[in-house]
Amino acid sequence: MCSRVWFVTDRRIHQEYPQVQILRALKERCADEDVEFRSLLMDQIVLTISEGQLGLRVEQELVTSYPQVVVVRVPTPWVQSDSDITVLRHLEKMGCRLINRPQAILNCVNKFWTFQELAGHGVPLPDTFSYGKSSAVSAVFLFINSITLVASHTLAHMRGVGMMCPLSEQGKQLAIEVSNILGMDVCGIDLLQLNDGSFVVCEANANVGFIAFDQACGMDVAGIVADYALSMLPSRLTRKMSLLSVVSSTSETSSEPEVCAAVCNMSMGSTSSESDPELAEPSQSSPRQSTVPALPGLPDPAYNFNTLLANEIKLLTE
Repeated sequence: MCSRVWFVTDRRIHQEYPQVQILRALKERCADEDVEFRSLLMDQIVLTISEGQLGLRVEQELVTSYPQVVVVRVPTPWVQSDSDITVLRHLEKMGCRLINRPQAILNCVNKFWTFQELAGHGVPLPDTFSYGKSSAVSAVFLFINSITLVASHTLAHMRGVGMMCPLSEQGKQLAIEVSNILGMDVCGIDLLQLNDGSFVVCEANANVGFIAFDQACGMDVAGIVADYALSMLPSRLTRKMSLLSVVSSTSETSSEPEVCAAVCNMSMGSTSSESDPELAEPSQSSPRQSTVPALPGLPDPAYNFNTLLANEIKLLTE
């Protein structure tokens, strides 16, 4: 089965930096990995239900080969549940793996909805009040120690300078926890630091901008997003699960010396570091490996099957 990745975004934002960079990275990665790629605007997609079956058209073209993975960039907080989310729900119902999923996007569209999802999970949140005077005027206010901190509808209009700052382990784990609760794949988590160094959650962004990250940290966030998208292809997931199965069955049926010998034998036929960049730098040997006598004639460590397993398992558990 041919692997297919789509990039779907909105006409209103498709020329902005994040979308341009993600499109560039996806094109490059898909070309390198021989993955079929297509970029579409949301208003080009026509949804169909014919004879009780879901279908797709791109303008006048009937689509018969659907993508396994779809990278989505929609203009939150202006995403419309009766249009953009409808398209994303349709793709998800057809079996496409969306990055991000529609429900996760909705969890971040409204800041109070975000806090509703996080409440009850032990996540530190500022006391929050929401009100709406009319359909045109609404706001969410965050309170810390009974002092109004910020009205969230003004956050998008604040201007600042991006710079690299250290983040404590507590801050990192809090951001990951929030992302997991909200069901996000790619997101930005805004944290507020208190006087004692601890953090509370300010908001989560499903359509996070990252020009400041690229500039301040010398990162290629779009490349990271593209790599993650390709890792979600069924063929990649099947390969990772097969490797995990090898580890599980080997550890259950073999004694420790036999396991090491089997791994060394498989190393002879494993792929080279040129065909799998993750193998370019071998991982450090574990304590168990250090007790095994060295065997003559082993290939370069970059070919070591242990390294392949370690990298693939790390991808699964991250």
